[in-house]
Order: sequence, then C-alpha cells, then structure tokens
Amino acid sequence: MNVTAVIAASGKAKRLGGISKQLFPLLGKPVSAHAIQAFEDNPLVTDIVVVCGEERIPDFESMAKDFGFKKVRRIVAGGQERQDSVYNGLKACPQCEIVAVHNGANPLVTQKEITDCINAANETGAAVVGMRVKETVKRVGADMFVQETPVRAALWAVQTPQCIRYDLAMKAFEKALAEKFYGTDDVQLVERIGVPVKIVEGSYENIKITTLEDIVFAEEVLRRRMTKTRLSYDDAMHLLKQCLGDNPTRYKHDLEVARVAVETAIKLKENLSKGRYSQASLVKRIELLDVEELRVAALLHDIGYAEPLKKAGVHAVDAAAFLRAKNEEGVARVVLSHNAAFEEAKLRGTDLSQYDFAPQDLLPSSLAAEILTYADLCVGQGGVVMGLDERFADIQESLKPQNQLLARACELAEGRLREVYGRVKSLVEVV
Repeated sequence: MNVTAVIAASGKAKRLGGISKQLFPLLGKPVSAHAIQAFEDNPLVTDIVVVCGEERIPDFESMAKDFGFKKVRRIVAGGQERQDSVYNGLKACPQCEIVAVHNGANPLVTQKEITDCINAANETGAAVVGMRVKETVKRVGADMFVQETPVRAALWAVQTPQCIRYDLAMKAFEKALAEKFYGTDDVQLVERIGVPVKIVEGSYENIKITTLEDIVFAEEVLRRRMTKTRLSYDDAMHLLKQCLGDNPTRYKHDLEVARVAVETAIKLKENLSKGRYSQASLVKRIELLDVEELRVAALLHDIGYAEPLKKAGVHAVDAAAFLRAKNEEGVARVVLSHNAAFEEAKLRGTDLSQYDFAPQDLLPSSLAAEILTYADLCVGQGGVVMGLDERFADIQESLKPQNQLLARACELAEGRLREVYGRVKSLVEVV
C-alpha cells in the first residue's frame, strides 16, 4: 500500500503578527516542520507533497533540506481556497492508493492518529480523525434565536489527517470543481459522492495553530511529550525511602503532600468534565495536566534535604538537579519551583547557572507546580493537614531554631504563596 501525505500549508497569518503560521517557530522548529516530521516518521507513509503559497516555495524547499525530509517529493503552489490547494496537491501526488490530507498548521498529530486513520481509510474508503464535542451545540437562525439543540452524543469535531482512497478523492474533488461546490473539509466532498466516512477518535491536543495562545499550548504539549516521566510510583517511593526514610516527620509530610496534590488534580479534571471552567487557556492547562508526573514530583519534592544530594544548599534546586540527571526534566521543573525556592536562592546568593537553571525557573509557571505548592501549604510537619495560617505558623516554628535563612525566605515568599494557594483553592471549589 502506497500512501501519500498532502500537507496543506497555504494559510495566511492574520493573528500571528503577520508571520506565516506554518513557518512560525515552535520550540526552534517551524510549525509545519513538526507536521511534516510526523508523516516523515510514519512507516505507512511513502511520499509527501507540500502545498504552500507560491512565494513560500523556497522556504519549504529549505525546510525539507534543513530537516532532512526524505519523503518530500514535490512542493507545489496552492490555489485561491484551501480546497483548490488540496486539489493541486492531489494532482501532484505520485502513484498511490491512499492520500492523507493534513493541515500544515496542525503540528501535534500523533503516530497513532496517522496510522489509525490510514488503516481505516484502507478498509472503508475514507476516514477522518476527530473528537467528541464537549460543549452543548445550538443551531441558530439568522434572527439569533435557537432553532434546535442537536444531541451532543452524535456530534464530533473533525480534525486532520483526513485519509481517502486516491481514486475516490480525485472523483470527489473533480465533481466539486465541476459543480463549483466548496466544502468545509475534504471528506465532505467524498460524502457528496455517496462514500461513507469513518471517524477515528483522536486527541484534543491535535489543534490547529491560529493564535499565540495556541503556540503556548503547543509548546507545553511538546515539552511534556519530550520530558514525560520515566519514574513509576514504585520508583519514586523507593527513592523517597532511600533519601528521607530515616526522617519520619518529613517522610510522612511528603506522602500526604502527594495524596493532596493528586486529589486536587483529579478534582480539577472532574470539574473540567462537568463544564465548570470556561476560560480557554485554563481548560487547556487542565487538559495537559499529567497527574502521574505530579504524583512523582510531590513524592520527591523534598529529597534535596538528603545529605548526599546537598550541593546548592537550596533543597528544591538540589532535588531538581538530581532528577534532571536522571532524565526526569518534567518532574525536575515541577519540583524546582515549589514553595519559597526563589526567595531562598536569592538570599543564599546561589549561582543557579552552575545547574543550568535561571532565577525565573524557581517561580511556578505550570499548573502542576502551582498544585504542588498548594498541597505543600496544606500539609504540616508529620503529614498533618492544616489551614493556611496554621501552616505558615508551623513553617516558622519548625524552621527558625535550625534554619533561620529558610525561615526568612518563607516570610518573604508568604504573599506570593498565598496568591498561588488562593488560585488553586478557587479552582477546586468552583461551582
């Protein structure tokens, strides 16, 4: 079976500062390069045709050379509309049985989505990746009054790739051309010639880049994919016992912090499933939240207190450096920015560059880091759950006799930490 991927990359950049969204940098690599790479890496795909604006052909030629895309056979100019561009791509395809049409602005497609869609099209003639609609949808008239509320269970939001048997794709596109019909997606044209289209369930992460907010989301997804935790719960427990097993007070604290952190994350995901959050950026952050990574980070957030790990003298930095050395970059980043690490490093004058960290890395930027800080502020010494005011008093009582600098750092951080605590608590308690 020969499969050609047609990458539709002719879109304009109206909301990305005039830069083509297909060429917009995403972790040092153009958005479309990520999309092309996915098909370059898929063993079922034999050839790739890229369709772009005529003025962008030299850019994509350079991209194919710079990133070593061996399967890119042709780069052709697009047309007036997306449908015209895809048709140009179809006409440029080498001989193949299946064509997989994919948006060049969708950089997060997975190997499973590509493979499942190709296999489904090979069996049925046409298939498209999609996801169940999460929101209630209303059909509205020109007068802006609701006419109908379709049953949500039957509604799917379609994505790309859209995979079609090549002969059917050509027949469908030529019929649409002859009738001057323009559809909203590729498989709609196949539906018009009576071919049933199979839905292949994909992922909510497979977004089309349109705004800068989408770029931030895509970067978070890619970083998580690159740094997904390799440590299991059992591995983390073994490390915790090894590092802090002889300190029962701190050991019990860390176990309880992990429990609270996981319960908090699960509660946020439960609230999300019930439609209790409407802000798009927050919804994406919760969807991205890796509960297992958070569990491991919460269990190990204090291991920097173990004598063999002490180097920087800031326990969050020492723990993060140790975890990074184990290729646990994601867990390390969560641990690094919990509680008063930023203020402690500043008071100690710690040279963070020795550990390849920057001062801003010690401030929680991810939702996982904020949840860890929240959980740490819910649990006192010995694993006792307590209120926020009681916890700050507990911190000072336990630290001042033995570590006045850290006690002072916690005092300096109190306002910032109360804000983090309040943000997470409001997410938990939203109704």
